[in-house]
Amino acid sequence: MHMIRPLATLALSALACTVAWADDDIWTRATLLDVPDGPKQVLKAKGIDLAVDVTHFLQGLETGGSDYANGGKADLRIRLDGQKLGTWPGFFISSHIEYNYGNDVNQAAPGLNIIPINTALAYPSRKSSMFSLLFTQAFSATTTLTAGLFNMFDVAARRPLVGGGGIDTFWNLAVAAPLTNITPPYIYGVSLNTRNDLGSFGLFIYDPRDAQDRDIISDLCAGLVGGLGVVPGSNFGDEAAMFEAVHGSAPDIAGKNVANPLALIMSGVLMLRHIHEDAMAAKIETAYKQVLAEGKTLTPDLKGTASTTQFADAIIAKL
Repeated sequence: MHMIRPLATLALSALACTVAWADDDIWTRATLLDVPDGPKQVLKAKGIDLAVDVTHFLQGLETGGSDYANGGKADLRIRLDGQKLGTWPGFFISSHIEYNYGNDVNQAAPGLNIIPINTALAYPSRKSSMFSLLFTQAFSATTTLTAGLFNMFDVAARRPLVGGGGIDTFWNLAVAAPLTNITPPYIYGVSLNTRNDLGSFGLFIYDPRDAQDRDIISDLCAGLVGGLGVVPGSNFGDEAAMFEAVHGSAPDIAGKNVANPLALIMSGVLMLRHIHEDAMAAKIETAYKQVLAEGKTLTPDLKGTASTTQFADAIIAKL
């Protein structure tokens, strides 16, 4: 008897779904997930709009290769309606997550990379996955302000391609055309758009560097704590760890004895803690904090006049 009630409930639920979807024709849906009154529509009514797309390719070169590249691309688009989720009217958060899997024909034709053979799998180009994250405030039906990490394919796809593009244009423009290299495929920026009887107007302020390079964020955040010269770095693997300064080799000041050694010293402190040399790590940390607090022996990036050697010697003296 205890088993009959759950089974009856499940049967009634299935019957209700069957009745709700009885008039549904799978061939007329915009996507397979667009089931009338289905989970996707329920979430959208609550302010969570999801869209999933998977495209698989089996491609080979006509000449120069005998193997076929077997791989594809998965796209997840998320749009959150702030008003429906309890924040305020006109606020939206949207994200486009891309993941490339398997192999692509571009790898088999490295010399033909001016225009990739498969543009959909050519991006993201530096890693297998990438995402955009945008925060939008609509001030009215005609004026919006958007800031965040832009996917420039999505920006271009808002306008129909010349000569067509289908009913809704291309969902992923990378399938149809590569970028022109005027801007990188992923950038950080702020966009203000408005339209009136005269036309549509937009102001786009952006960082021209490719946002696939995560140094952009680390460099920006480093500025909040004093610059790249005071930011350590650590990288952890399954069997090993590496500790290094966040900044690069700084070839413009190489050999001038003006670089700030603190980022490397702080990375050494992280390494000492990693190998459980906590007492030594604490001793070095206390020493460089005292030098910074005194403010007498600082390198030029910290508004001082000391050389690399003088700064290091001041820390040694505190030990």
